[in-house]
Amino acid sequence: MELFVYPTHRNIREVYQEYCDDILPKCITMDEFEKRSVFVEDRSYIDEDKRVLLLKRATEFSKFDALNIPRDYLSFLKSSKFLFTFFEELSLEQVGIDSIDKQDTYAEYATHLNILEILLKNYIKLLKENSFCDKIILPKLYRLNREFLQRFSNITLYLDGYLNSFEFELLQNISKYTPLTINYQTNEFTDKMVERFKKFGINLEIYKDYTIDFTNKKIIDQKNLSKSIKKVEYGFVGSKIAQVGFVKKKVYDFLKKGVKPEEIAVITPDEEFVALLEKFDKENIFNFAAGFPYKKSVIYQRVKAVYSFLEEKSYENIYRVKRFFKEYEKFDEYRYKKFDEVEFDSFMMEMIFENDNEDEVLIYKNELFKFKRVAGELKNRSFKEALYLFLERLKENRLDDKNGGKITVMGLLETRLAKFDGVIVVDFNEENVPKKSSKDLFLNSSIRKKSGLPTPKDRENLQKNYYYKLFLNAKEIALSAVQNESEKPSYFLDELNINSLVKSEFDENFLKSILISKRDTHKDSVEKDIYLEYDFKNFTFSSTSFKIFLECKRRFYYQYIKKIKEYAIPQDEVNEKEIGEKIHFVLENLFKISNSFSKEEEMLKEIDKLLSGEKNPLMKFKLDIWRERLKSFVKNEIKRFDEGYRFYKGELKLFGNVNGYKIRGTIDRIDIKAKEFILLDYKTGKINLTTLKSLQNAVDFQMEFYYLLAKQNGFDDIGEVAFYDLNSGKILAETLLEDKLSLLKERFLLLDKKEHNFEMSEDLKSCKYCPYIMLCGRDEI
Repeated sequence: MELFVYPTHRNIREVYQEYCDDILPKCITMDEFEKRSVFVEDRSYIDEDKRVLLLKRATEFSKFDALNIPRDYLSFLKSSKFLFTFFEELSLEQVGIDSIDKQDTYAEYATHLNILEILLKNYIKLLKENSFCDKIILPKLYRLNREFLQRFSNITLYLDGYLNSFEFELLQNISKYTPLTINYQTNEFTDKMVERFKKFGINLEIYKDYTIDFTNKKIIDQKNLSKSIKKVEYGFVGSKIAQVGFVKKKVYDFLKKGVKPEEIAVITPDEEFVALLEKFDKENIFNFAAGFPYKKSVIYQRVKAVYSFLEEKSYENIYRVKRFFKEYEKFDEYRYKKFDEVEFDSFMMEMIFENDNEDEVLIYKNELFKFKRVAGELKNRSFKEALYLFLERLKENRLDDKNGGKITVMGLLETRLAKFDGVIVVDFNEENVPKKSSKDLFLNSSIRKKSGLPTPKDRENLQKNYYYKLFLNAKEIALSAVQNESEKPSYFLDELNINSLVKSEFDENFLKSILISKRDTHKDSVEKDIYLEYDFKNFTFSSTSFKIFLECKRRFYYQYIKKIKEYAIPQDEVNEKEIGEKIHFVLENLFKISNSFSKEEEMLKEIDKLLSGEKNPLMKFKLDIWRERLKSFVKNEIKRFDEGYRFYKGELKLFGNVNGYKIRGTIDRIDIKAKEFILLDYKTGKINLTTLKSLQNAVDFQMEFYYLLAKQNGFDDIGEVAFYDLNSGKILAETLLEDKLSLLKERFLLLDKKEHNFEMSEDLKSCKYCPYIMLCGRDEI
């Protein structure tokens, strides 16, 4: 009987799909093959919990403190991942800590390596005392499982990627007992493995597909491979969500070209994108090879809501926990309890409800059972800390995608040996491609190279190899990357031997509209057009309501015609609107004291009085910051008063009309100088002045409203209309006032029709913070 070894379970499923009869070949993954091929006498494999606890015990020596790694369980748990990764790599590459070059490093480097060496020796000693085996010591203790290996007449290994020193040695020893054949493809990114084969006595050339008799060190067969990728289409977009539209557009294009859906793959270097894509998969066309993170589950959200409530009894957390528990007050008693004071299992079982998903419940109960192993480490900790640790462990689990479609979504590592006719890669950005490794934490590139360890460059080449082979076998390839001020496309794009790079230009709104049009939520209930006879002569416009009308007539319809009020959730934080209102109140009352001031100290003293008496600590803190900012404002005011300006009116409410339509407004401040009036509007936030380029798309006519209102109410001689930037203390005149006044009157002509279409805005940016976003079915934008 022959045995076939593949990189992934997916490879095996594809092999089995090709067999119609009942006689299937014996296939296993490389990981399973390694585990079944070796054993360690008189030892059992240690589980992850005991592993951490044993390593923590190994830190009990005085020199360990020099590493500045805390020993308390919760902190050490995070650090242990880096320590294990470091020790595992050294072991699997068969490099001792004592052999690492300690030159050209920082002063304490040699000391730190010596401490790590002591830690490793202590850990290995504890493993021996407890009869445990670990990946770290496996290369030195293993024995071949000859009984398993000798069942097979031949073993064929389909290799894609990299073999560490231990794996290569293991294959050499296996080949002594059972004939071993290796299938391997080379290219310019496989230097590390070509070098490893050469040292073994097998010389390989690049761009070849080899069948190797590993036992006898002979090449059985070789075929030439193409050196370059024919064509790749790529597109740069401004946001993650636009990439979802890009994926759906390219899927549609590929299908039109005759590519079968099961032959299309979406590659996701960043796992966060998977959640976004799944959210918009309303047609259920994607299957997610890696499943979904457990933190998406209802049970996880329920436990997280309780934890957040115990951590902080804020309005937001109260609302969150009330979604799951009507009698949420019962959790108050656990807020300050110690772990030992709570029956943890009983409490956690209350988080499971009768109709919960069986798979979610099974994972939850399994984690609860395993949690008992570390309970002893939490005796003096708070119950909240234990709950946090449990949540961290819980979210490491994944849920299988059982209802997926035909188009596969997978990470790069899952693509080994996979072949697809259509390939779409998203997030092709510098931070994702190449993916950085935590293995490089303790050793720099120079030391790695001298020690014979894989360097960051080697890891980059491995990733390039995966992308290169994936693209080489595909007929249609499309890449997307986010390009903005903080994110850049990866330089990998220029290093993959691509003959033709074709850039696609996409309108961002078009890509997002693909997502909206495919929504099934509200599909039947949301009307694209709402035609209504409405006489705007009966409505009084503020600059804000007119701006809303111009931005989105549907929002105007909901807010001012249907009078649907926005639901305001109580906030724990002090928001910018509250701060702005407070500053406006201070300045309004400041000039009730006097219409001018001669000294900065005098003016600041009055501001201090008006700012005093605030009881909310956070608001007081914010106002203290604003007190400092207002010094620039005060300095400018004294200068203006010296020039003859005087405060005239504040918070002045006025009414008027434009083209016969009623308007209203409240002007923050009117100053006067030599019978000339200056209209001022205080701003605590960002000021966007109109430019010639933005004029035709202008929707904010606040200062034009104030100008017309003042003119119609006796303020004939208006010298300036301006914003007062309270952050800088500068006055910024409204630009293009005359042009905007003309444009405003044109905009009011839109109201002259009898019937109006209160349609939704085509500019999706205006939807982001709209209170009616759910009514329009755009809440996932």
